[in-house]
Order: sequence, then structure tokens, then C-alpha cells
Amino acid sequence: MSKLMMYKGNIVDIFNLREEDVDVEIIKLGACRINRFLGQTEYLYPVASHLIGGFYYLRDYGYTRTEMKQWLIHEAFESYSGVDLPSPLKALLPEYKKAEQEALYVVAKVLGVNPPDSEVIKEIDREIMVAEALVLTHNDEYWLNFAKEEGIIPLSSDYVLPYKTESELKALLDEIFEEVFSI
Repeated sequence: MSKLMMYKGNIVDIFNLREEDVDVEIIKLGACRINRFLGQTEYLYPVASHLIGGFYYLRDYGYTRTEMKQWLIHEAFESYSGVDLPSPLKALLPEYKKAEQEALYVVAKVLGVNPPDSEVIKEIDREIMVAEALVLTHNDEYWLNFAKEEGIIPLSSDYVLPYKTESELKALLDEIFEEVFSI
């Protein structure tokens, strides 16, 4: 068991997330406090910035409400585990990856997202990851080669948010979740 205490004092087994454990406020708070790229970026860039930038892209290009919901929950497990693990590390941790996938289905069920994920969202996630890396890290050559090898066309850097405070990010997430989920 991997029981962890959440912000509100409740104990959650992150490797066995239950419907009653799902709390949008905990998901948003975690997203505001957990950094992308293990914090090795030009400036603090939390998961919330990733979610907001991706949401703007989806909205700007007319993606469906379901796809917007899928986008907004695709990083929910990170808020429960406390870390946004890069894919190479996840690949070495099959139990973690399995728990992440199972948690996504639980969160999706509670929030009425069906289906919980899609290839479209996975592709956009990779495209924005490379765009973020090109703006936020100091190894463009690596990321451009990675993108070429993986067949990824990075999104415009317009979708990589400038530095924002936790309260600014939280306010934006509140607005977006209200718009998309009506909660």
C-alpha cells in the first residue's frame, strides 16, 4: 500500500485510488505545486502551466469538450503521487505506471469523462512537452533530435506559459474547470 496524506488531511492509497478519494481541489492544488521536468527549468513551471497551455491550444483549435476534459485530467495522478515523473523513469516503474492508468479511469468516472483518454491527447501531450522543453531547458539540440526521432512536431511556444504565481495558476485552473466541467 502507498498511503499518503492529502492537503485536506485525508489518507489516500495512491496505488488503489477510489472514487471517494477524487477531489478536484486536490488535483488543482497539486498541479500548481508540482514542477515539470523535475524542476530543472529556466523558471518554475508546474503541471498547472502545462494544463493551462494545453487547454488554450485545444480551445484555440476547436477541440471537443470531451478532449478538453481528457486534457485536464491526464495529469491528475501527479497530484496524488506528488511528482510528475518523466517518461524514462516511468518506464522503469511498471507498478507506478499501472497505478497512474487505473487512477485516470477512476478520476474520469467521477468527473464524467468518457472515454478517459485518447491518442489525440497523448499526441498533444508530447507536442507541448517538446515545446516546453525548448523554452524551459538549455539543450535545444537534444530536444530537436528527440522530436525528429519520435516524429513529434512541437506546438508553438505561444502555449508555453510565462512564469505565474501559484495563486495566478489556481485562479486560471478554477476558471477553466468551471468552464469545462461546470464545477
